[in-house]
Amino acid sequence: MSLITLSNECLEAALKTKSGKASHCIFKYVDNTKVEIESISENSCREGQSVSPRDAWAEVEALFPEDRCLLALVNLRYFSEVDSVERAKLILVHWAPARAPMKEKMVASFSLNGIISQLGSGGIAHRHQAGNVAELDYDHVVEQALARSTVK
Repeated sequence: MSLITLSNECLEAALKTKSGKASHCIFKYVDNTKVEIESISENSCREGQSVSPRDAWAEVEALFPEDRCLLALVNLRYFSEVDSVERAKLILVHWAPARAPMKEKMVASFSLNGIISQLGSGGIAHRHQAGNVAELDYDHVVEQALARSTVK
């Protein structure tokens, strides 16, 4: 069981992301006791123009700080190697960089399963743990997400 309880706002943001109404929502740990919304993106289009899957991921990747832990629920967009059709997988990114305070990393790690159960693990295709920028590389994340998937 998690010592951290998600607010209704966090749960609503997660539902928007799971339903595809938001491309991502990012949660931050506050005082090692609660989780709040850091940001939510309603869509991944600018001025009516579609953003490529790689560019959409770069926008999300830029939101990860070097000195604190975050959780991100992301509709990871990619092009299928089989039929070249754009698809999306819902992934949960657990970001715990080396420069984050040790206590924050411990709380984030300890509470992760409880937070996932509060979010409802249904629909989450992949849990991605990252501690440095290389582990957030678009190709790496897509490869990891598809390695655990039956539909590629």
